[in-house]
Amino acid sequence: AKGDHKSAMLYAERAYAAHPDSVPVLKLYGHLRRRRDAADAAAQGAGLVSVGSLGAGAGRDKETASILKKVVEADPADLDSRLELGDALLASGDYPGALGAYETAVKIYENRARNGGGPDVPAALLNNCAVLCAMTGKGVDGYDKSKALFLRALEARENALGPDHPNTLISINNLAALYAEQERYAESARLYH
Repeated sequence: AKGDHKSAMLYAERAYAAHPDSVPVLKLYGHLRRRRDAADAAAQGAGLVSVGSLGAGAGRDKETASILKKVVEADPADLDSRLELGDALLASGDYPGALGAYETAVKIYENRARNGGGPDVPAALLNNCAVLCAMTGKGVDGYDKSKALFLRALEARENALGPDHPNTLISINNLAALYAEQERYAESARLYH
């Protein structure tokens, strides 16, 4: 039946057991595990780990990430699997790994847009990269990279949604928080006015 996630998961688990190296099977199984992990985490009251993604627990998320890694190794341009890999790594607490997956996804978006075959990089993805850069970056380089990504996310949201939209305001808040973390309080305060 359409939308029957449990039945789909059972079939995917059987297919994975029979064909553990089949990329199409890995892709479907990884996708369904990611959806199940997010649903289970939401049912248990877990918090958001990224925009639209929930973690099920480090162990299960790591298993899902290992399945999705096989998919992106076989098809490095698979954007959907790359994003799901980033979400699984983020949910498992592997922040450098999540950043790497998301940064590769940004490059895929940029290449597709440059070649006329796709949309611009979503602001939420830029925001996730910026947060992870600030968390994992070392010193000034990490903050500079994070600032550049927050500014791109802010510009994208202002252009698409306008200056007063809640998502635009989130981007402003994130940039202000980055400035405050660097003790650049005057710049931080200007963003709140």
